[in-house]
Parts: sequence; C-alpha cells; structure tokens
Amino acid sequence: AVMALEAMELRPRLPGPFPLAIIVHGTPGTEDKRRQYKVEAFTPQAIEFARRGFVAVAFLRRGYGTSDGGYAESNGACGRMNYLTAGVESARDIAAALRALAVRPYIDRSRVLVVGQSAGGFAALALTKDPPPGVQAVVNFAGGRGHFSERNAVCEPEKLVAAVGLFGRTTHVPSLWIYAENDRSFPPALARAMHASYVAGGAPAEF
Repeated sequence: AVMALEAMELRPRLPGPFPLAIIVHGTPGTEDKRRQYKVEAFTPQAIEFARRGFVAVAFLRRGYGTSDGGYAESNGACGRMNYLTAGVESARDIAAALRALAVRPYIDRSRVLVVGQSAGGFAALALTKDPPPGVQAVVNFAGGRGHFSERNAVCEPEKLVAAVGLFGRTTHVPSLWIYAENDRSFPPALARAMHASYVAGGAPAEF
C-alpha cells in the first residue's frame, strides 16, 4: 500500500535544478502531541534554505500530523531501550521521501543535504549508515533520543552512544554536529561521547 507523508516544499522561483535540503523533525513523547505536529512549523528554516538556492522540503514521518501509518520508531521502555531500531525506522521515512522527491525535474538528486533536529538529527545519522544516492552531507542539530522529562535524563545513554557508533561505522557522508552547552536533553558530555563513538570507525564528522 502507498503511504502519504505530509510535507511542505519551498523553492526558488527559477527553473533549477537545485540541490535539495530535507528537514527532519524531532519527536515529543505522546501520540497526542505527535498528531498535533504541523509541518508549517519549519517554515522559517525552509525559507532560509530556499533563499540560499535549495529546494527545501520539511516532511512528517509516519505517525505524525496527517502522515499515514502508525508511529513506528518507539525507543521502547526505560530499561529496555532499542535506539538502533528507532533510528532505522526513522531513516526509512527519510529515504522514502528522498525517493519521491528525486523524480522532480527541478531537484538535483545528486546534491542532497539532510538536516535533522533532536530525534531528527539522530534519524539523519541513522540514514548515513546506508545512505541513499545523492546524500552529500548531514547537519545534526542536537541529535539524540530517549530523554525522559520526568527523570530529566536520557535513559540508558550507553545504548544511545553504541547505536550512534553503529551508524558511523560504515559511512563516508560528512556531517556537522551542532550542540549547545546548556542543552538539558543531550548535554556536552553525552554529545561528545556520541560523536567519539560515531567517528571511531573513521566517519567524517565535525563537532
């Protein structure tokens, strides 16, 4: 069955072809909040990419907003976290969106930038494990998963670090990692541990 994913596209007025910047969102903890997601929330970011000569596409993964399908990327319960599967499922949706966009004549499918925030940054890193054709670079804004607000901590952070290491083991896609010193979800020590794990196999990633 064909599934539809909610998306928003902004592009320069010229005929192109243009490189593609695909914007990948984070995840809140509850289904209600996931279904309340609106792709228009990413309009400011999409405008900035379009101004710089990109076709900018923000889309909502399965289980968010009006996108078809159920939520497929659960980490599992605290104590039984499965970050690897969560990342792989998120990356599947990015790859599907890229396949749908690659046929558009105004998109240069050989020049794709994937930009992800929070769980979307983690998804973008997961995509680099086996990147679709044309993905030239990834920008990871505060990527990660598994932060439980009631604990104010990431559950089983060593599993998160290990999953990121698996994503980086085989990739040649360069990535830029941007984290804040005052990030409460993924603080500097955890962010640096994830980066060290990712680059241990030789992945090109600037922190």
